[in-house]
Parts: sequence; C-alpha cells; structure tokens
Amino acid sequence: MADLDLPDAIFLQETTTIGEAMERFQTFGFAQYPVKDATGKVTGAITKTKAMEQLVKVRVTLDDPISKLVDRALRNVSLTVSLDEMGRVLVRNKFALVNKTKFITQSDLLKKLTPVPVEAVPVEAEAKSSARGSMMTMAATTVAGMGVAAIGTFLFMKKQQ
Repeated sequence: MADLDLPDAIFLQETTTIGEAMERFQTFGFAQYPVKDATGKVTGAITKTKAMEQLVKVRVTLDDPISKLVDRALRNVSLTVSLDEMGRVLVRNKFALVNKTKFITQSDLLKKLTPVPVEAVPVEAEAKSSARGSMMTMAATTVAGMGVAAIGTFLFMKKQQ
C-alpha cells in the first residue's frame, strides 16, 4: 500500500453543518469524507448519498451538524495491508481509512492499479477512447446536474412551506 502514494485525507469536524458538507461535496467532487470529533478522534464518515437521502426525507436540515449522519462503520486498515487484501476490503466497503491519515475509495484503487500511458495507446484506440470518454463525461455531468437540480428543487419547496 505504501507504494500507492495516497494523498492525505481531508477530514470534516462533527460540528460541520450538513449544508457546509453539501457545499464541499459539490465544490470538490468527493462523495464522502472521514469525520473527526472535537478531540481529533475519527468517528466515521459522511457520504453525499446519505446526506441527500436524509435531506429529501426531511429527517435533517442544512443547519444540522453532520454528526447526525456519520456512518460509524468506517473501515480502518494499516498501510502495510497487501493490495489483495485492500481490494477485498474495498469490495465490501466503498472506502477505507488507511493509518487514520489517508482515505482510499474503490475508484482511487482502480486508478492506481490501471494507469495507461498515453504513448501506449494506439491512435485509433485513442480516438475511440476519446469519444467514449466524452460520452462518459457528458453522462456524468448530466447525472451530477440532476442531483444538484433535485437538491435545488427540494430547498425551493422547503422555503415555500
């Protein structure tokens, strides 16, 4: 795991509001953040999916602290864990905390394991990949836009009440 060169985790505090967390999700594009309490102890993680679900069901508000949404089942692994074991951990969990300092997701591990050098891609394959990549980007943008629109509609309707 040490050779994967993982970036340091970006933690949110339990007192961060759900609104601030949603803003971070949209601004930085992360789908989850590990969470610490006031003493610096890691208490779990918050996910964009759970936050949106609870907002839509009106179980929480944007002013509530994220401590109401923290998933306490955050898997913590050692930096010495093998890639094979890390793969198994990420099959069962979408993300994990490594040595309580680095955060890794299924997507991170996949990117680290399958880098494709540009010079190794034939020109014809590059053109097909570029078109496919453009379509994937367009699809991802559409899905993200729908999520933002849903949240905007929810907030607008909430204001009307």
